Amino acid sequence: MDMETGEYGTYQYDSGRWTGENLVSALGYSVYWEYVREEDYFLSKEDRELILRCTKSEWHKEPYRRIEDMEREYGREKREVAGIRKESRIRELMEQIPDPGQAVREWLADTHTGGRHYIFWDKGSGTYRCTACGGSFPRREKLRHKDAAVCPLCGRAVTAIHRKGQQIREKAALAIIHDMDEQRGVERFFRAEIVWNREKGRVVYLDEQIRNFLLRGSMRRNRTYYRDEWEDRWKESNPAQRRRCACYLYPDREGIRAGIRGTHCEEWRDVLPQMAAAGVVANYGLLLDAVIINPEECIRTTEYLFKGRFRRLLRELSDTYGYYSGTIDVLNIRGKSVEEVMRLGDRQLIRRLRQADGGRNMLGWLAWSERTGKKLSDACLCWMERNGITSGEYEKSEAGMHLTPEQLMHYLTRQGKEGYPHRKMEEVLQQYEDYLAMAKELGKDLGDEMVYRPRELKRRHNEASEECRLRRNQENAERKAEEMRRKYPGYEELLEEIRQKYEYGDEEYLIRVPGNFLEITAEGMALHHCVGNTERYFERIVSRETYICFLRRKEAPDTPFYTIEVEPGGTIRQHRGDFDEEPEIERIKPFLKKWQQEIRRRMQAGDYMLAEKSAALRQKNIQELQEKNNTRVLAGLMEDLMEVV
Repeated sequence: MDMETGEYGTYQYDSGRWTGENLVSALGYSVYWEYVREEDYFLSKEDRELILRCTKSEWHKEPYRRIEDMEREYGREKREVAGIRKESRIRELMEQIPDPGQAVREWLADTHTGGRHYIFWDKGSGTYRCTACGGSFPRREKLRHKDAAVCPLCGRAVTAIHRKGQQIREKAALAIIHDMDEQRGVERFFRAEIVWNREKGRVVYLDEQIRNFLLRGSMRRNRTYYRDEWEDRWKESNPAQRRRCACYLYPDREGIRAGIRGTHCEEWRDVLPQMAAAGVVANYGLLLDAVIINPEECIRTTEYLFKGRFRRLLRELSDTYGYYSGTIDVLNIRGKSVEEVMRLGDRQLIRRLRQADGGRNMLGWLAWSERTGKKLSDACLCWMERNGITSGEYEKSEAGMHLTPEQLMHYLTRQGKEGYPHRKMEEVLQQYEDYLAMAKELGKDLGDEMVYRPRELKRRHNEASEECRLRRNQENAERKAEEMRRKYPGYEELLEEIRQKYEYGDEEYLIRVPGNFLEITAEGMALHHCVGNTERYFERIVSRETYICFLRRKEAPDTPFYTIEVEPGGTIRQHRGDFDEEPEIERIKPFLKKWQQEIRRRMQAGDYMLAEKSAALRQKNIQELQEKNNTRVLAGLMEDLMEVV
């Protein structure tokens, strides 16, 4: 170790060379945070004094720990120096790149907006100001907000803006390729915002986000840097997750050719300048990367689409290309003709795609039309593409088995307006698919048009959903009922046995005894309480501690009203209505007391023994609740308790 610089080295006896391995690693330790102990590696007195004399540490007196600290400090300083040098190199490299200039900004604004300009009205001065020429002029004709006009100063077509303080904003994206030096060219990606207002006219703001250096004479991947706007510097890391997207390419023919000269992208030297001059929007960054894997196929397919004026398809294709891929699902990039590339044999279909400026979705539908022999209108093609419904989804869907694409378009459009006014068509289609799946599950006749094409989709969907829910609940209840029969054999026979003894009624109310688990579960679900959801009631029934009975109104004998838990002697432990509430309970209590008296008259000798046992168990339960200080449950039980008078 050099004690002045901190640089250290380790001599390897087996190889006879020096390495930069530190002390911990050299002595065979496997983890970074372990340290060397003197008892593990002996030091002579002279060596120990030498180390302590040469090293300094405020924290450690052990010689090995001092060496480790100096090594770590040297490594830290070395990394810091390397980081500073790297930042300096990146900064010097970035400083060589010039500002795009006003000409680039004006070209982007004219290309993206078609040269659009405005005249802004100022009520105070009574004048319009033109964003094209910057001049002001008084009103000569009455114009409303966003009326078309002509600037009398420069003769440009303009749009009148009358709202105070309003400014117009539009977003765009731009790529620039130009030469850097003998070792590299550069591709630059910008986010742009075009702003029109009265004070400044038209202004284009460029936010440069990515710089991709194209290395010459090398097939290795390009060196890419990303701008960190918070620290205002360029980095190799990309914490903001910046991505290149479809954009314009500035049409500097010689600059583009010079920028890609001698790089793996040089094969684009003829196509890219033409696309840039035509104002084609594409993901140029991914196009440059794609030629590494499939140069011939990538360039040929791109050229077919560009010269064939398939602008949208070209933009979508470029977004699919990547460093490791050069394929797209509906295109054959290895095709040697436009028919092979499109996978369409009918040139008329290719012409329709060009005229509509269709993308991958429309191409998929045209291929479906050719494959099936079924015709599609231009309106249907555009509707499918606009709403993101693909031919593949259609073929896999249940809707595709009943409706043609044209019928599906009209049906979903109508249902969207009537039942789902704020939903996307994709969501409406999903609702339709859900309905058809539920109708199939319910065993409905999907051959009937009234079933597969309901007039009110939303209502029928909700009805089918509720019916499916009830069916699943019924199926679950039946499974649970079978489980209860196995777990508590004889409880249903016991309920049947007490039916004659406990059923009772007068002119206003009646008491019914359930026959099975399903009736008890349905009662609990209808009144939203725990009867049927917990097994303690079945344990009490089997042990004859308590029974479950239903209180109903005489005029509605099948409508759940109250659930009663009653002891063999007639004492009522609980009486609960909907959500454990007790509506009309004071009006009901006289009837319950008459019922209790009727139970007492019907009791036999064995019932008295069961009543005493049940009362003892109830008292024991109350004592346990008191010991546990469970005042809330205890108060509810005591409030419900109705002993026989």
